Amino acid sequence: MDRAARAEDTDKIRCYTTNDSFKRVLRRNGYFNVKSSLEVAVKVNAVQVPRGFYDHTENWHITYGDSDES
Repeated sequence: MDRAARAEDTDKIRCYTTNDSFKRVLRRNGYFNVKSSLEVAVKVNAVQVPRGFYDHTENWHITYGDSDES
């Protein structure tokens, strides 16, 4: 993320994560939480998910592609 920001000559970086491990790494590297406008809806059809999968998002990893989200 830092490399991409430097390449674009910007000091504002947005990163959305629900994964607790990613959050810890980002906080240790100087990132901080702000209120997010990003809403995520998930339904997995390809495989059977364990009970509680949708209730506990701390281990989820969501890849968010290019869009007009600002």
